[in-house]
Amino acid sequence: MLPCSLLALVGTVASSGPSLDPSAGPLCTNPPYQLPSSRHLEINGPMTTPRRTADKTMVRELMSVPVLTAAVTDSLWDAWQLLVISGLRHLAVVDSGGNCLGVLSDRTVLADMPRTFEHLGETTVGSAMERVPRLAIAPDKTAQEAAALMSLHMVDAVPVINDEDRLVGIVTSTDIVHWVGQ
Repeated sequence: MLPCSLLALVGTVASSGPSLDPSAGPLCTNPPYQLPSSRHLEINGPMTTPRRTADKTMVRELMSVPVLTAAVTDSLWDAWQLLVISGLRHLAVVDSGGNCLGVLSDRTVLADMPRTFEHLGETTVGSAMERVPRLAIAPDKTAQEAAALMSLHMVDAVPVINDEDRLVGIVTSTDIVHWVGQ
């Protein structure tokens, strides 16, 4: 059920234009939804920001494994289907030798869709990867270093590569959020 004020907005947009008045909407029978005040939030204690600067959690402890991969020669359509079926947002892209070239995100595919939809089956993952920074992190780096790398390059995921240049995992923004929330 939508909050009352949203129902009013939806109910009036089609008829006379947008209105945030809850009584204006034909579907609105409840009082408008209100966010809790800070007084309500203090019942469970004051809100604090977790500090993890001294934490030595390693990337190997929070990375996601196994990692779904797509070949650089796969079609963007095949990569999209793999993302949708798996429910994941990132695929590690590998070359024919199994070396990781980067991460393909659902956002990258979606950004290409309006331009290449008719040719999605012909467009390769490699061509979409041209706009993606080639980043990686080692499993013995700290979670804080992974978060800083992701923040600096504004990406949602970084592949984890070991000393032999093999893909061993992936660190995602979800992994970082879980780590911060601990």
